[in-house]
Amino acid sequence: MTKMECRWGGCKETLDEKKEFIEHVNKHAQEGENKKCHWQSCTKLEGKKVSRCTLLAHIRIHTREKPFRCKLCSKEYSRSDALNKHMKSHEQIAADENIYIKKFSYLSLLEQEAEIRLKDKQQEYKRLMVENDLLLNYLCKDIQRKRK
Repeated sequence: MTKMECRWGGCKETLDEKKEFIEHVNKHAQEGENKKCHWQSCTKLEGKKVSRCTLLAHIRIHTREKPFRCKLCSKEYSRSDALNKHMKSHEQIAADENIYIKKFSYLSLLEQEAEIRLKDKQQEYKRLMVENDLLLNYLCKDIQRKRK
């Protein structure tokens, strides 16, 4: 288990539990009157006026909190918009799979039709061979009779 050290302003508190660490850092951010990131050496929001919500979302970079989890594959994200973008990839995969299923069904149908046509041609060939044999037998017998 890795200890996590708070580097908000002058705070050096070390915590063992990730949940406690996240709550501790968020408390610093909520208590501060000016909506700025006071994490040591963080310049991301420097000089910008941000909302409390934006600040709390930014703090997830420092706490590595990822509260938005995909229900399909369990990937985690720190922002809801990143999760929504990820969900579109699942939707695209599902759409692609649907296209492949439709194509496969169509090809299977074509294969079945080709097999039916092949069987019909095989039956017609057998019928013609039988007729040919009958005709040859008749002709051969007729020729033999005429020779006698």
